[in-house]
Amino acid sequence: MGTLRLTWYSNIDPERTVEIANYLRDHEAAGETYFYDIYTDEEKTADPAKQDTGLFFFKGNPGENKNQS
Repeated sequence: MGTLRLTWYSNIDPERTVEIANYLRDHEAAGETYFYDIYTDEEKTADPAKQDTGLFFFKGNPGENKNQS
């Protein structure tokens, strides 16, 4: 993680990144969906660059807002 460089995002917290990766692994193992395709199979076949394009959805906890002061 220390060598990961993203031109559009430089505030990388390795511990938080590992926490998120573990979250994704655990939820996928439980059969839960967290990544949603935004292109059809036909669109992805016509343009392979769209193959891994989609949206991640991280369900929050009702009533919880970590951004509140």
